[in-house]
Amino acid sequence: MSKAKWSKGKAKKFYREVGMRIALAREAVGLTQEQLAKMIGISPTAICYYEYGMRKPPLHHLLEIATVTEQPIEFFLGKGEKKEFVCPICDGKGNIEVPCYCQRMRRRERWKR
Repeated sequence: MSKAKWSKGKAKKFYREVGMRIALAREAVGLTQEQLAKMIGISPTAICYYEYGMRKPPLHHLLEIATVTEQPIEFFLGKGEKKEFVCPICDGKGNIEVPCYCQRMRRRERWKR
């Protein structure tokens, strides 16, 4: 059986997506990067690097983040069933004047193009 090979671009895109999901999960439970970092015992800079896809989060950190944010590990990996986020600010409609999770998601989608 041959191993599937990922190009550098595909791996980079994957870790960017993982980071975006970390940020969404963190924001959905109302935590700052500093608070999440303190809860799992790492630096806030590490959380920032994970969220922007600049570093690959180790599996044990992903498991701890999943536990704190009450998301299944599959959510971060983009596999299987995942909880749908409903923005607590705009209820997913995105028609408010303050930045919310939905607006951040749309900005990230435009940035990926």
